[in-house]
Amino acid sequence: MEFRKIKINEFIKLKNLFPDNEEMWNKYKNKMLEQLEKKEIDVFVIEDNEKFIGEITVNYKNNELETETIPNKRVYLEAFRIDKQWQGQGLGQKLINYCIDYLIKIGYTEFTIGVEDDNEVAKHIYFKLGFTEAIDKGHGNEFDPSEYTLYLKNIKNIDTKSYIGKTITAKIDRQMGSKHPKYGFIYPINYGYIPNTISGDGEELDCYILGVFELIESFTGTCIAIIHRLNDNDDKLVLVPEDKKYTYDEIRALTEFQERFFESTIIS
Repeated sequence: MEFRKIKINEFIKLKNLFPDNEEMWNKYKNKMLEQLEKKEIDVFVIEDNEKFIGEITVNYKNNELETETIPNKRVYLEAFRIDKQWQGQGLGQKLINYCIDYLIKIGYTEFTIGVEDDNEVAKHIYFKLGFTEAIDKGHGNEFDPSEYTLYLKNIKNIDTKSYIGKTITAKIDRQMGSKHPKYGFIYPINYGYIPNTISGDGEELDCYILGVFELIESFTGTCIAIIHRLNDNDDKLVLVPEDKKYTYDEIRALTEFQERFFESTIIS
């Protein structure tokens, strides 16, 4: 299974996710291809065995509301669909997080999404993902004419991004193999904090140490990423030895023992 941005010649493969209406699909396809050609949108997908099982469209240009986008700052997320056979597995949230991570890396800090007021399930999911500020009201187009509230997610105030790429020294207060004092899970990696810092929860900024396979009391390494929690004020740094590199998926897997309890996005 892969999360990625598609090329324009792959758009036709999204037909299986569109409602069964050939005439409407052709109108939708032509409109989207025109926008792709103009670079007004990007489309991100979940691909499994060469089949697209999920999609989300990033709009860089306003459609119905002026508040949807701001050039080089805010984008609008729409056309969010998951194949019925794959729903209920959290893949939609993972796709949104992947998309936002990509956009953060190219400089975007604000994200909007439209949610129907009576769709409590969707509102609950988007709230957990950080879309908490209602900023406008609108109604859809011919492909989805529903009325909706526009919600904003803003990450511009994440000051922990300044740590990325820097050499940092951490104190290790929970060594690999130790048990969490409250929740009882075991730390498979070394975990510590950065002295003389303050995180969003008022405590010192915590960090995961990857690429070190022995018990340590302190560590100096490079910060390669920030795990930004969407439903908690306690971001985490990811530190590694100078010559080590880890992918997004590897960071997710190695920190899952604790981060599974939270909704988060990885900034690198």
